[in-house]
Amino acid sequence: MAGSTNYMQSHIDNGLVVVRYTDGSSDTLHLQNPHNWCPIEQDYYEDGLAFHAAQPRPYRIDFATARVTRQLMPMGERYGRPVVSGIAGSYNDRSLEKGAGIILDMPLNSHKTLQDLTVRTFSNDVVIGLMAVTLQREK
Repeated sequence: MAGSTNYMQSHIDNGLVVVRYTDGSSDTLHLQNPHNWCPIEQDYYEDGLAFHAAQPRPYRIDFATARVTRQLMPMGERYGRPVVSGIAGSYNDRSLEKGAGIILDMPLNSHKTLQDLTVRTFSNDVVIGLMAVTLQREK
């Protein structure tokens, strides 16, 4: 998935991924910035105070290099807070040249038949794009 979010949308649902089963039941994945929803144009700035994320960080795909990692940029230290050193970019020096998507894992009920999948956003400030879905059966 890839899209937008901002600091004003932190620690609240930015959107949902809802799967419905043929029996009428459903499962929901809540997309929350910064826990499992990231802005396409930058890596997270985390200061351990107002801006903190759940650990481990979600896997992301760097669109410039196709590298898959939980940590897109090396971290330095400034004023006791993690930052990137020596990379020019956005207002927080964490901009990504070509952007990055996010890989999410949503376990489904293997005893039910999938009917459909819906992606919903909750704010005019948030864009959520579904780029691909892979279904994998349990062995």
